[in-house]
Amino acid sequence: MATVEEVLNSVSNEKDYLHDDIQFIIDENFRTITVPDEGVVLGVVGDKDVNRVNFMMPRYYNGLDMSTFVTRIMFINARGVKSFYTVTDVTVENDHLLFTWLVGEDVAVEAGNVDFSVNMQIKDTSALKQAFNTTIATGTILDSIEAGGDDA
Repeated sequence: MATVEEVLNSVSNEKDYLHDDIQFIIDENFRTITVPDEGVVLGVVGDKDVNRVNFMMPRYYNGLDMSTFVTRIMFINARGVKSFYTVTDVTVENDHLLFTWLVGEDVAVEAGNVDFSVNMQIKDTSALKQAFNTTIATGTILDSIEAGGDDA
């Protein structure tokens, strides 16, 4: 049986994924995403929810607190299919936002380039009130061998 200390350490280690050494930095002035060389590979064909892309950006933009916005990663996979991922882990730390994109199987469906951008918005019940978007960045899905079927 695990001790209380072991359980607490495992919980804190799970959340520590936000502090990965590989950070994609969003420049709020130019709206660009800096993709580090070590981060260009988003995954491998067939991956599902095993790779996180870590983002960091300033919390404030033109006096707006960006932590109050809903954050989504918009992407076009290698097949040309557009979709999005809704971020669930936005964290405020030292006037910066940290958040991740858990790369799903709809991203890793085919080898090739994946274009993506960050979209942040506030809606009310009837319409879009405010929106912030970055420019497009590109990552790569590498090829693999899939046997197919659920019993592979």
